[in-house]
Amino acid sequence: MTVSVYSLIMSLICSSLVFWIGIILATYGKRVRLKLILLIYMLGAARLFLPVEFRNGKVVMEFNIYPMLRRIGRKELIGGITVSAFLIMIWAGVSILLLLCFLKELSKLKKIVADAGTVLGDGKLYEACQKAAGQLGYTGEFTIAVTKDFSTPVSVSFLKPVILVPEQMLAFPETEFVGFFKHELIHFLRKDVGKQRAVKLLQCLFWWNPVVYFLKICTEQMIELQCDTRVCRDMLEEEKVAYLDSILHVLKLGNKKEPELGIGYAKSAFLKRRFEEVLEPPKKQSGGLTMFLAVISVALFLVSYMFLVQPAGTPGEKGFLNNGEAIDEEYVSDFLIKYPDGTYVYTKDMVRRNVLTEDEIKQPPYAGLPIYESE
Repeated sequence: MTVSVYSLIMSLICSSLVFWIGIILATYGKRVRLKLILLIYMLGAARLFLPVEFRNGKVVMEFNIYPMLRRIGRKELIGGITVSAFLIMIWAGVSILLLLCFLKELSKLKKIVADAGTVLGDGKLYEACQKAAGQLGYTGEFTIAVTKDFSTPVSVSFLKPVILVPEQMLAFPETEFVGFFKHELIHFLRKDVGKQRAVKLLQCLFWWNPVVYFLKICTEQMIELQCDTRVCRDMLEEEKVAYLDSILHVLKLGNKKEPELGIGYAKSAFLKRRFEEVLEPPKKQSGGLTMFLAVISVALFLVSYMFLVQPAGTPGEKGFLNNGEAIDEEYVSDFLIKYPDGTYVYTKDMVRRNVLTEDEIKQPPYAGLPIYESE
């Protein structure tokens, strides 16, 4: 079991495909189980962070794109730095910068929480929140704090319930306190803040991959839709309308920037779909389609470890060598590659067949085949 630049590329491609399946389900699926989508996302993340190749896996030789990219990557820029090294430095530099910004946001959020005024247990806001917690069957501790920094209630912790409430909401009726607290407490019970920050971290590391931006948007949308469904599950129609009215009421408080590292109660994004699915719950998603996409995700994850695509040329500036002279890789399809350790790899139709010894290559059907040396 080893790791190479080609296994890294394979990992990025396959994980992106798995993520896309989850994104499609989250965007177009109706009433798809959250656990199923999370399972698909976890498969994508596992494939991304386990970029290994196995000895018994087949190596598929690619003759066009990979060799061309390899030649471009080895070209030298200023000071002997290759194109590949330059791109890696850009990737690392931007990732470090984004991670520092991520930590700065966490620090800022921590200061906002510290500066917020904690609500005492004898006020109507705290009593309403206790009532909402009882309706959800939650008996643990929670912290309610009043802040001027946000214009919507925000859940900011996944270790214990910490909910920030905008100062303007103190004049709201008690029924709206119950609605927003149930919403934010469900975010805590589902560990949604942790999911949000995990995707944000992924975005910092793979900022150049457009898939992670779609993943972030779809994850946030999925989180809100699932939360609304849980809040409104046992509500009457008039109670659902009151719940949605409270979201609109909160949106009118102001236009302060929504928190990046917390789950807000009234977010303008996805508002239309949230309201539609609360008032007219969609029909259950086709179990066959959902299962099909789930099976495809698992199969893609497993099959992706069974083969590895590599350039037809071997590492080195000259690629394949025949008696010390470079050859045209385009016309090679049935040959032997000699490696420095004395072993030979038989390749036919761009697929590595098996590893041979010095004695074996003298026997049919290998005898007489061209032998190319790796540098």
